[in-house]
Parts: sequence; structure tokens; C-alpha cells
Amino acid sequence: MSPVTSLVVTPDELPVYYLVIGGRLYRSTDRGDAWREEARSGLPSDAYINSVTIDYQHPKTMYAATTQGIYRRQGQEAWGLVNTLKALAVAVDFVNSDVLWAGIYLSSELEAVIAKSEDAGRTWGKADGGTGLGGMAEEILIDPKNPNVLWAVVSPRYSGSAARLYRGGRDGHWEPLDLGAFQQGGDGDRCYPGGIAYDPNAGLLYVGCYPSRPTDKVRLLRSANADAADSRTIRWEAVTASLPEVAQRVEGTRPLAVDAREPRSLLAVASFWKEITCPRYALLVSHDDGAAWETLPLDGLPQAPEQ
Repeated sequence: MSPVTSLVVTPDELPVYYLVIGGRLYRSTDRGDAWREEARSGLPSDAYINSVTIDYQHPKTMYAATTQGIYRRQGQEAWGLVNTLKALAVAVDFVNSDVLWAGIYLSSELEAVIAKSEDAGRTWGKADGGTGLGGMAEEILIDPKNPNVLWAVVSPRYSGSAARLYRGGRDGHWEPLDLGAFQQGGDGDRCYPGGIAYDPNAGLLYVGCYPSRPTDKVRLLRSANADAADSRTIRWEAVTASLPEVAQRVEGTRPLAVDAREPRSLLAVASFWKEITCPRYALLVSHDDGAAWETLPLDGLPQAPEQ
């Protein structure tokens, strides 16, 4: 899987990109042309950052899901511990900033893979009804147009099964979404889902694709009705494109975020098979919903980070 696990775009007029790679946090003020590592003040020395998110009602507030708990900071102040819950992902409600969601390991004290807090992270409760034999929730995304709709990528408890894409609501109940011809076990060109991003302007949900065999192309799955009331009516299409300037074999493509300002940008990462030395990944940007991609420079980023 990719060492790049999270990217957040701030809503500022001049956006700031925050990228998590190899457990460290990097910042770009020029839309990904150059990066610098962020200070870790307040974080334990052995804390590995799994992902970050911001409170879009209060964009200076950032949360970090780490191996040592959930942390929060205001602006460039030091990180402060919110809860010792070891999370893989955190999402902040778009209406009520006190409502947080976390993707966690099943082995946590909650015996759940998705948790919910209604007091800004101080206390958490089980909120993973319907996820079955899930082992961990790697991603959680709230629909910015409808906070009653959430999506999550849940990995299985036991090896030999594929991760599943789920859709849930504020009540903490979830249902698996069928990826149609791309579902593992189907007859089409199948994908293991990894990574989710939503474009609120176009109404498109992007899901990452890790194919079952090597490829020389990047591929994402895309749905224009992933919020449909009846999940059986959701339709998926593959968006596939070549990277002519990249010769490596692609292990998988993971959508990271959407920058809705002009030129509207879909941001993703392509990871390469492990036998390839450097670079191990490419940061990608598309201005046409994934039909064509450009690579962003890796200036200031590690090219073969620990995974």
C-alpha cells in the first residue's frame, strides 16, 4: 500500500495542503509544488501519524489520528492530547464540530472499527453497526452536502478477504456497497478499494483501486450517485489513464482530496510495486475528473519512506 495516507486541503483563499507520508506531516502553500515537514511539538517522539483532518467550520483546528492517540492543535500551536484512542482516521461533522468520527482497530477497548464522539473527542462510543467481520476502518469521509451520509473503507478481520466500502448514517449503522463489476469475486476487472475522496461540486465519489495484477496505468472508481437513497441503484465506472512519464508498474491508485477552486483539482497518489527502488510513489493531480493526470514534484518529501 502507499506510504501516503492522508491529504487535507484548507478552505483558505490561498489553500494550504497538508500531507501525511511515512507517519510524518508535511505542508505546501503552493498547491504541491514544494513541501516542508511540520513541527511535531506536543506529539510523543514515537507517535506515528496515520492521518489528519480539519474542522471546516473552524479551519485552524486540526486533528491527528496517531498510534499514541488522537491529538488536536490550533493553527501552528503545539499538539494536545484529546483521547488515547488509537485511530487510523478522524472526520469532523460539517454541522456540529463536537461530533467526531474515528476509524479504529477492532482490538481497541470499544470492540468496534468505527467510533463516534459527541463531545469533541473526550469520550467515544461504538458506532459500527453492520460492518460485520471488520478488522479496522482505514478511512472515513462525511458527505459535505449531506452530513447524514458517510462513507468508510473497512478492512476484514481475517486474512484472505478484501476491504469493503461501506455507507453509513449519523446513527452509526452501515451497509456494504457493491462495486458491481469491480467487486472482488465479480467477473470484471476487479479492484481492492483503498482511499475515498468526494467532489461536492460535481457530486462525484472517488474510490481507490488496487488491482489484482500489475498494471502500467492509474485507475480510480467513480460514482455520480453514491448518496442515492437505495444503495442498489448506485453505479460505478472506472476512470483509467496512462502515466507516460512514469515507467514503473502501478500497485494501486488512491484518491486523496479534491481542491474545488479553479482549476478544480483531484489529488491522488499512485504507489509502485516494491521491487522498484525510487521513487516508490507519485503524487498526481487531475483537472478533468481523472481523464488525464500530471505528476507533482516531490520537492521536500521522502521518496522511499518507511511504510
